[in-house]
Amino acid sequence: MKQENNGNSAFKKMIFLVAALILIFIVQTCFYQVRVTEAAVLTTFEKPVKTVAAPGLHMKAPWPIQKAYVFDKRNQLFQSPYMEFQIKGKTNLIVKVFSVWSIEDVGIYKNKIGVTVTGGEKAISTLVSKYLGTNLAEYGLSDILSIQNNSSLQNRSGIAAIEERILGQIASEAKNEFGINVSLFGFDRIELPEDTTESVFVRMKSERMTMVVKISEDGKKEAEKVKRDANLEKNKIIAEAEAQAVKIRGEADTKAFEYLDIYNKYPKFALFLRKLQALEDSMRTKTTIVIDKNTPPFDLLSGKPLETIGVEQGPQKK
Repeated sequence: MKQENNGNSAFKKMIFLVAALILIFIVQTCFYQVRVTEAAVLTTFEKPVKTVAAPGLHMKAPWPIQKAYVFDKRNQLFQSPYMEFQIKGKTNLIVKVFSVWSIEDVGIYKNKIGVTVTGGEKAISTLVSKYLGTNLAEYGLSDILSIQNNSSLQNRSGIAAIEERILGQIASEAKNEFGINVSLFGFDRIELPEDTTESVFVRMKSERMTMVVKISEDGKKEAEKVKRDANLEKNKIIAEAEAQAVKIRGEADTKAFEYLDIYNKYPKFALFLRKLQALEDSMRTKTTIVIDKNTPPFDLLSGKPLETIGVEQGPQKK
């Protein structure tokens, strides 16, 4: 009887322990944690009912009624393998690209892709292959290697322009279809197949020489235009200067004629003024002159009255 009671007691303890473990498991499934870099989708019988973005500890109904799928929203790096595409001009190009992406809308991501990061990488890989091929087909090798950067996106060329264009296309579809935010796209490597490298370089050299000739011709035309404009401006300035000189000479001649009339009325006084001017000019420098005191214009220094040396009184002011 005692052994039977001991057996019942052990059985009850085992049942209690199992019940306790089940209860602990159920209680644990009623809580889930969301970190700062994460977001969660709460489902009821696998049907999404709530998106949780606030970090912290959250409650839910026990499993299997409700489940919480937690997603890492940090940036992920996608690196493609080497891919070969045919570009404009029927030239093959081998490229390797990269992209930075993150989960933006966890609800759309779960419905379209699932709960793994690998699924997101596959979606990005599909979009990259889709838009990379269609865009490279529109550009020639010289356009891809060009550094031009026009204001119009449709007319822009070069790697930067292609990267920007592909990024816009991938980001739009990734956000709308998969809830993924694509923040960066770029080329990691660009190579040419060995059998086409030489012919491509020859063609590129020919194209560059054509550009050099065109630029040289444009430069010559511009130089001729500048010279022509400069000559026109020079002739204009010379003509204006000559006209101004003629005007000044005319005014000077008019003034000279006015004084000439006065000198004709008083010739001796005019001679006196000329002697004074000559005397002033001869004594500007420190020069010793030995000469007869009666030699003009030094006869003015003889001390004789002006009348005796042939000088008359000039015109008087009224």
